[in-house]
Amino acid sequence: MNRKERRASKRNGETLVSDLDDRLVIIWLAHFADIVPFSGASCKDCASFRVKACKGGKVPEACILEKAEDERVEVARSTNNHSNR
Repeated sequence: MNRKERRASKRNGETLVSDLDDRLVIIWLAHFADIVPFSGASCKDCASFRVKACKGGKVPEACILEKAEDERVEVARSTNNHSNR
């Protein structure tokens, strides 16, 4: 990530996730929320497949790895402060 991208993501209140392992976790959770990888997940469990944004037909873990290698992942910072509970 270059300096210009870092500044832009900070201005937007987002953090660019550059580590592949972190991107894998974030993308997996976005698609398979409560399912542990390599525990028998299938396309029918995937959020994108359920809303017909994906045609399926791939091994879920391989699909997520492909997405993590190819996609830019940004995480928005929460505006809620839960530390005072």
